[in-house]
Amino acid sequence: MAAVILLLLSSPIIGQQQITVKTGDNVPLQCLYPRGGNIKLLEWKRSDLKEKRFIFYFRGKPLYKPYQHSTFRGRVELKDPQMKNGNASVILKKVTVNDTGTYECRAANGGRPELISIIDLTVTDSGECVCVCVEAASCLSV
Repeated sequence: MAAVILLLLSSPIIGQQQITVKTGDNVPLQCLYPRGGNIKLLEWKRSDLKEKRFIFYFRGKPLYKPYQHSTFRGRVELKDPQMKNGNASVILKKVTVNDTGTYECRAANGGRPELISIIDLTVTDSGECVCVCVEAASCLSV
């Protein structure tokens, strides 16, 4: 029984959130590393993407671009670049309905990264009318 209690106390508390936003919004994805100290490794990924790349990856430097999924390049940044007090939250900019999915934050200050938070993000259409010009003389509403 003592081993089970020790295991529970040494595991991080996993936070789970559900967020619904409109297209075009900038969305903070919260992740607070409970162990404090310097975060040496941070991985943000979307679990339903087939390509095994991250939406954000930090390992000593703010971003390893070769590891980042192409649809997230230029749209994700740390909420606090210093990651003070274990704040590993990121901001996902200009979301689209294609950003709907489940996001996971894993972090470590040494060793293997631990799952810290899970966010179910739903992006709804903002209801704005988008015009697509087929020819110079006519436009269609989509």
